[in-house]
Amino acid sequence: MSGLHDNARIFHLPPTRGWADFAVGLLARVEALQPACVLDVRITDRHQEVAWVTIYRSPDDVITASGPNGPYLTRGQTTWTWQLAAPEPPEFRNEREIERAELIASSVLTFLAKLDAVPDAENFGMEGAVQFHTWSPRSGPAPSDYSWDNYAEHRTGLQISNFLHYLHVIPVGKGFTKEHVDKNFPGWRWEDLVEVIKAADVFIGRGGSPATCRPTVKAIHFTDRSHWAVEWLDGTVTTSA
Repeated sequence: MSGLHDNARIFHLPPTRGWADFAVGLLARVEALQPACVLDVRITDRHQEVAWVTIYRSPDDVITASGPNGPYLTRGQTTWTWQLAAPEPPEFRNEREIERAELIASSVLTFLAKLDAVPDAENFGMEGAVQFHTWSPRSGPAPSDYSWDNYAEHRTGLQISNFLHYLHVIPVGKGFTKEHVDKNFPGWRWEDLVEVIKAADVFIGRGGSPATCRPTVKAIHFTDRSHWAVEWLDGTVTTSA
């Protein structure tokens, strides 16, 4: 069934009202976003991450958002900034905040709908879903002080798992693995990517099944097998020596 599952913070997109209900759920969460908190919006289709937008409300009430790969600077990234006009008479502030929330939700939805990786609403698979996660330094991982600009590549844990799915003998033999790497990791060979992932200790082999990334990985930043950093969902960071 389509609907919001607040405990799991997962919203399943099918059936056809999925996209409209997603818009309602996103607006509600933007309106409820408190200062110094982040709202992560991740879209997956058939268990593959296809988009991730982060929305941050600063302590001084400026709201910024970035996507399609969260806060990481990658090709095709878009960023937005919204702030309330000052000074704002108290009797109009709530109205202005509602208008801003509506603009933010509308902007993010329009952006997501235009991404090639995001299927049309009616074309999502039965496993298409949106995951909402609101957190703050008091209730979840705090923003890291590390500078990711020192690394050439930035990939989420789900993106790494998606790549590792192609390491099975059949897609490798048929050339699907190379096609996936050429499209998503231009300039790389799949063998070199595996070396990086193993060096970062996020590779999980599963016998006859395709390998996967450790589920507690938020993102991995890397240049080569000797230069990498892993962000974990608990807020810790591991790096190459």
